[in-house]
Amino acid sequence: MFSYTAQILLSRWIVLNYRKLRNAVEALQEVERLFGEKFIEQHQCFLGYRFVIAVTLIVTTVVFSFVVMASLFQKFFTADMDLLITVVSYFMLSLVNVMIECTFLLIHMSYYVISHYIQLLFLNSGKSDANGLPMTSRKGVRFLLNEVCRAENLKELRQNALIFDYLCQASSELNDLFSVPVLFILTVKFVTVVSGAFTYIYSFTYSNLILGNVLFVSPFLFVCDWIRLLVIFAAADMPVNQVRILRERLCARSYSRFSKMLAENVAEMTILMQMNEDRIQMSAAGVFKVGVHLIPALVGAVVTYMVILLQN
Repeated sequence: MFSYTAQILLSRWIVLNYRKLRNAVEALQEVERLFGEKFIEQHQCFLGYRFVIAVTLIVTTVVFSFVVMASLFQKFFTADMDLLITVVSYFMLSLVNVMIECTFLLIHMSYYVISHYIQLLFLNSGKSDANGLPMTSRKGVRFLLNEVCRAENLKELRQNALIFDYLCQASSELNDLFSVPVLFILTVKFVTVVSGAFTYIYSFTYSNLILGNVLFVSPFLFVCDWIRLLVIFAAADMPVNQVRILRERLCARSYSRFSKMLAENVAEMTILMQMNEDRIQMSAAGVFKVGVHLIPALVGAVVTYMVILLQN
């Protein structure tokens, strides 16, 4: 119950701060405008497929949770209660539960879109490379074509830098929206994971104190909470990994081209210096950075607290 209360508060926080989400959407719309409608249509992301799969998994989890915790709901739904009222009550509870679980889907989808646009940055660069110029024997024509191509490359680099700034702005708005709830939800999920594991292990030693019909509730909640944590960690790492890959590719591409103007060199160095993972990485209210790197620390903390509780 404590875990679900935390998720309700997380959803409420997002609703109250919807303006930050709107600002992030406006920044992404500017990114799409700079990329161009034709380029976006040629490189569409699989957002719809991810949404359908995620909603299917959420509905399946909610239904399975009601099956596992059916014994707990028997206290509220007695045998003499009207069937229609019981069905409507279960339906409303399921709908509320689905809406709460969709909060994690929102976090995942938001950072997936940003990581997709970061990936498109490399595809958008290099379209005006001098290596694609037509061969000609006239030096004057060749020189003019080189100058035109360099001007296009410089314009392209500045546009990519502007696109990356808008992506950082969108990520900053999302970080302001999710950072405090993520810190709260990570703390609550850590407590529920430790409590669930301790209850399940404790039931083998003192089986007479644990009801048999709720024995599978603790491992079910343990697995579900770990999955929710993994969704947050994976979502936070997606744009970070794409920025790292983009910087490596741009560095390799920059080293492979030697005949460049000073302005083009300065522009490339500027955009490479701007590509810092800290600008788009999620943080837990500024306390620590969120990502998959937290999993070993969480596992170690869970094991430590489990040993302390079992010794007592």
